[in-house]
Amino acid sequence: MKKHFLKIVVLLQCVSLIGCSSNDQSSNDLHFNEIIKGNIAKITSRNSGTGLLYSITDKKKIDRFVKTMDSTTYTKVKAYEPVTGNSSLKLFNENNVEISSITSNGKGVYHIGEGYYKLNNDIDAKLGSFYKEFYSSENLVNE
Repeated sequence: MKKHFLKIVVLLQCVSLIGCSSNDQSSNDLHFNEIIKGNIAKITSRNSGTGLLYSITDKKKIDRFVKTMDSTTYTKVKAYEPVTGNSSLKLFNENNVEISSITSNGKGVYHIGEGYYKLNNDIDAKLGSFYKEFYSSENLVNE
């Protein structure tokens, strides 16, 4: 009886270890809301091609952006060489305090806040649709 009990305990420990080790890979994957802390109430960007400033505060547009960014997971990577000519998005909370910025290197790696993250799924088409709407005359800031 003791031998059977001991075998069951050892078997349960092995299953537990195997289960924990299989989760290690996915524990490196981060979701957008784990990288960006706080609620986004405003997004701004100065278009690198024109120098014009764009801004949105529309909750539906911001939610669409967040949903797009949350449709993939991210893996933290080492810093990359900066790419010139890319526009950065600045994210602000409801108190108009900047909570983060986002810049792409064009190769699926984003500088978000203080870290660098590789997208684990391609969301370029969805982001392209967001950017097309974002950089429209409707969101242009008159300076």
